[in-house]
Amino acid sequence: MEKMNDGTPSSLRLFNKQKVLQSIRLHDTDKEVSRASLAAFLNISKPTMSTLIDELVAEEWIIEVGEHTQSSRAGRKPVRLSFNKNARYLIGIDIGGTHTECVLTNLAGEVIVARSFSTQEQLRSGMLLSRIAHMIEEVVQEANIVKEKMMSIGIGVPGITNTKTGVVVEAQSLGWKNFPLKAELEALTPYSIYIDNDVNMAVLGEHWLGKAKNDENVVMITLGTGVGCGMILNGDLYRGHAYAAGEIGHLVTDRTLAKENDYSSFEGYGFLDNQIGGPALTEQMNRRVGDRGLSAEQIFQLAAEDDADAAYVVEEMVSHLSFAIVNIVSIINRKPCARWGHIPFAASVHSYFCRCDGTAFACEHKHIYYTKSIYILFRSSLFKHVRTRLNTQGMKRLNQPTTRCQTYVDYVLAPTYSFTRDHYFTYILEISIAHIQMLRRQKIIPDIHASTLVEATTKLYETGWNKPYNAQFEDLFFMIEHDLSEKVGHEVVGNMHVAFSRNDMDATMYRMFWRERVVEWMNDIHTLADKILKIANGHTSAYMPAYTHHQQAQPTTLAHYFMSVASNLQRDVERGWSLLTRIDQSPMGACALGTTGHPIDRTWMSDSLGFERVLTNSYDAVSASDYMIELASVLTICMSSMSRVVYDLLQMTMNEVNTFRLGDLHVQTSSIMPQKRNPSALEHTRAMMSDAMGVLNGVPFMSHHVPHGDIVDIGDDIQPKLLDGFTKVTQTIQLLEQILDHGTFHTDVLYDRAANGFSTVTELADVLVRDGGLSFREAHLVVQTFVKSTEKLSDGNVKRLQEAGQRVGVAVNLSQKQYEKAIDVASFIDVRKVQGGPAPVAIHEHIMHVQEALRNTRTKVNQKQEGFTTYRTKLFQRTANEGEER
Repeated sequence: MEKMNDGTPSSLRLFNKQKVLQSIRLHDTDKEVSRASLAAFLNISKPTMSTLIDELVAEEWIIEVGEHTQSSRAGRKPVRLSFNKNARYLIGIDIGGTHTECVLTNLAGEVIVARSFSTQEQLRSGMLLSRIAHMIEEVVQEANIVKEKMMSIGIGVPGITNTKTGVVVEAQSLGWKNFPLKAELEALTPYSIYIDNDVNMAVLGEHWLGKAKNDENVVMITLGTGVGCGMILNGDLYRGHAYAAGEIGHLVTDRTLAKENDYSSFEGYGFLDNQIGGPALTEQMNRRVGDRGLSAEQIFQLAAEDDADAAYVVEEMVSHLSFAIVNIVSIINRKPCARWGHIPFAASVHSYFCRCDGTAFACEHKHIYYTKSIYILFRSSLFKHVRTRLNTQGMKRLNQPTTRCQTYVDYVLAPTYSFTRDHYFTYILEISIAHIQMLRRQKIIPDIHASTLVEATTKLYETGWNKPYNAQFEDLFFMIEHDLSEKVGHEVVGNMHVAFSRNDMDATMYRMFWRERVVEWMNDIHTLADKILKIANGHTSAYMPAYTHHQQAQPTTLAHYFMSVASNLQRDVERGWSLLTRIDQSPMGACALGTTGHPIDRTWMSDSLGFERVLTNSYDAVSASDYMIELASVLTICMSSMSRVVYDLLQMTMNEVNTFRLGDLHVQTSSIMPQKRNPSALEHTRAMMSDAMGVLNGVPFMSHHVPHGDIVDIGDDIQPKLLDGFTKVTQTIQLLEQILDHGTFHTDVLYDRAANGFSTVTELADVLVRDGGLSFREAHLVVQTFVKSTEKLSDGNVKRLQEAGQRVGVAVNLSQKQYEKAIDVASFIDVRKVQGGPAPVAIHEHIMHVQEALRNTRTKVNQKQEGFTTYRTKLFQRTANEGEER
């Protein structure tokens, strides 16, 4: 019923009916309402009230449910009245930036049917409104509601809306601006549509049936892609000028950060949106730990598990939100009610309530200090160990108590822990299991302790480890030890690390990690080499000019060119295999650096972990860094060689050259020039190669001018740099292989370039030597003089060659037929049949040779890779057998 009172009898009756209905609805659950009680409460005469009630009963808005149980009057008891929650039905639709949700409810807000779908999918297909209209019909049909019972459809939009015209003024996440949503949807469905900002809809819902029911003044804050605010002031929704009230996403809660103008990762969103919105949380987490694909929900879960990075991100978010709430409450002096909207972590964070009792507060730095004013309550399931509360103590840090410098924790210990956890956890446990088994085999620890330790460590291996860093411990090693101690006892775990040090464990896990990575890199090189050989095999007669000093030199073929590339890759593989033999040596048993007095078996440990042999000298075992420098060098050589190929390919894509065409998968266009096919993939490949080489060039300096011993420079600190460079190298190799797989060489253009230049005159000089009886120096002088006097080789003939000879005093005895054959591109190639030459027969021989060499290294690499699987299988099979013995 629409509010209406213009003074006419009909409008007054409608107004009174609405007052009656509203009173019954509000007090239906806590009071027994009758005609008489309503007449007294609303100051309406009993006859008029009776008439109004009869009309409302006839219209099914209210129902009579029996006698009034609380009446003390004699005679007939008053009839109790109740709001008919099923008198009409409503549809509510929330068009979110991620999902669109629809519910059909009765007047009590009880959901009868619910539907949802992906907003962005429908937006991209241009079918969003059609999908909404179809969904409306679906829920009405499923609920079996007749049209006359449908009261209205309310739609919430994440943006500014003009409720009078039904136009969405602006909705950033939907790409709408001045969009006539009401008119468009009413053309697709028979029902009346009401649209408003989604937060306004939410606060109206809370005011109607939720936690703010009956409150005159309510402020609601919702978090989703951005942040919004809805306000009910003195019982009415406050929309402000131009319907834009509550757009608090533009609030500034950190003046310094705002002045730096470096906060807007999401164009079109405000400062606060960019600090506490769901995508903003993911972006901030990515900046700290790299892009691990974490959703906002996962970030909150990690914070609940005391992850330092996630806790920091959440704490910053709470800080910004708190300042925003304080600003809002200070301005309007109302009671705030904050809740989570439809955001990725809504399942984890059900509610977020803020209340203010009006007491004064003060702010200092980034933390907020209150005197009994505002508190924020998170659902306990979100923060298992963290109670985030804004009170006289201010914001508490989310880390565990520690005496260590927090800056040291943030910048060194926590990142090192995260890197070790993500890359070396499984190797640490494999080393530990093998070591325990060796101690048992050598009778160094009791069998019962060994069996207990192996069982507990194996379970940990199978479960995995995603715990955040705890600053009570130095690193992952001690956190694992503590975890096992809690499971099997300190006395048992105390035997685990007899004749065992982090020094030899670290050196071993690094080598275990890098031998597997080198094998992966060699597999990538093999794949690229196969592609190169395939190109060569298919282009043995694809003639092209070769260049020296940027000038045409001699004719060759694409096959000849790419076989030179294949030779580089063959040497890369050989270097990789040679390096692998030096990496695949076990440091275990070196302990700190001087081995141990216990009767350990280093060879058994080496075999159990799949190493080729023991790294003999224990001091060398924990101090060696040369293999890391060698790895960086091998990778740098590979990048240097392949970067020259990328340079050539880029030159070939130029319009004026036009001898290589990138596939459509690997080009980009211009924003202004429609004809452009920019070779962007090749350009990015070149940049990635430069980046990789730059990173890898830093590896030798990490080992330069440092003590010859176990130090963090060649341990914890060098690993991320080496892995960063390695990752860029493998990505580049894979990308280059795909570029070549989808590219096309214009062999006709290449041939014309070779035929129309002077690149064949080397053969002309050779013919003068072989058939004309000249010395090579005489032949060279004659041909050089001939070229200087001829604009195009095709314009020349043997007579002009003879004239050139006469000018330098050399007689030329050559026929026209001999001359024409000498300058022919195909003839030039065919006669160069020597080993490694460009003639097809020589190329095929070279292809076979390289293929055989690569087959041999691939076989060895496959065997090495199988060995990694074999040692693990044996390690855990031995563990299973020990369990059976128990």
